[in-house]
Amino acid sequence: MNQGIIVFSHNGSYKAITRITHETIFASAQAGEVIQAAVDAMDEAGGQVFIEQGRYPLAQPIRLRGRVRLSGAGRGTRLEVIGETGAVLQGLDSAEVADLAIVAAKGSEAQAGLILDGCGDCQATNVFAGGFAGHGIWLRNHSFLCTVRGCSAAGNDQSNIFLDTLAEKGRSGEFIPNLVTDCMIYGGGKGIETRRTIVANIVGCCVFQTADTGFHVHSQSNSVVITGCRTFQVGKHAVLLEDTDEFNLSSNIFCWHVADGVVIRNANWGTITGNEIIDTGSYNSNVPDRTAGWDTLPKDLPRYSGLKLLKAQGFSVTGNTIFNWPVCPPMEYGIYEDAASFKNNFTGNNVNLYDKEAVLSLGRESTTCNNIGYADRPHRRFSEEGRGMATFYQTFQTALTDKFVADQVG
Repeated sequence: MNQGIIVFSHNGSYKAITRITHETIFASAQAGEVIQAAVDAMDEAGGQVFIEQGRYPLAQPIRLRGRVRLSGAGRGTRLEVIGETGAVLQGLDSAEVADLAIVAAKGSEAQAGLILDGCGDCQATNVFAGGFAGHGIWLRNHSFLCTVRGCSAAGNDQSNIFLDTLAEKGRSGEFIPNLVTDCMIYGGGKGIETRRTIVANIVGCCVFQTADTGFHVHSQSNSVVITGCRTFQVGKHAVLLEDTDEFNLSSNIFCWHVADGVVIRNANWGTITGNEIIDTGSYNSNVPDRTAGWDTLPKDLPRYSGLKLLKAQGFSVTGNTIFNWPVCPPMEYGIYEDAASFKNNFTGNNVNLYDKEAVLSLGRESTTCNNIGYADRPHRRFSEEGRGMATFYQTFQTALTDKFVADQVG
């Protein structure tokens, strides 16, 4: 009889039983041993291991098998990682981890929650991964056709979701896509990071109040698209693209970031279109919003630009709206292109509230056309004095998010 396996805690120990006949497969005081035994009991045809709600300390990572679905009862199923890693899918096809939480145990030095390593058509679905010293969800080593969908990643120190070395030939060809979609990310270091990742789609993801950059695409992460996404209150840039070609950034909202909005550095061929880049160069003093007056800003506060191209070639920048609200200092430039850039096109962008120019193009043989700029006042006028600025500037409290992350991680 083909049947799944249920893992549950009972009287201080853990047990794995078959779903239909309730035959005991394995029992132990160690949660990880029981979950691993349930996974190993699956034959090559695969199946489902269901983990009931409860806390499951993991001293060793769970190593999934191909065509096996490891799932839980939502956030009520908590895999608490004592060792280095929570769950590992290594060299597998068609495996899935779904509907559970993987968190770093208190006092541990756990590095990663869920790792997909060299996998094909594997999925992470509705997984919460939080509190790790490295990465919450880590897709790496030429995995292909994999999907991270509907996951939440919070308070992971380096990056919450990391796509790493997905660039070379895989088992089923070369340059095969991966997808990250509908994910919610908050706290921690970077939001979503890609390194040496070719052909990746990042769609409909939200990044909130990370200490570092929202989306960091670098080191020959060619042919990456970021679309329908949002950043809000991030501690550095909304988007940083470095040493990477074939980039598409479209239909996103990037709002309330402490540094530049979008930075393109040493990159070739790209399209940046239909984005809103809002409140660039926000100063955050970690007090309640709009309780600090302009006289409390640092005297040497730097100005930042909504979009900055540095040694960039072959980019089309069209139809973006770049502006600051009256509760934020003006930008330096709406769009800035340096003299090392070449053959870029800036068309139909609309820029509001800046100190210097709406679009400054210094690149060789670049083209600017039909851009609109209005430096003097924000279109939304809070007052008629100064530059139409509000009485107080906007600020946010990272401690509140840190507490929320701690509550979620437990």
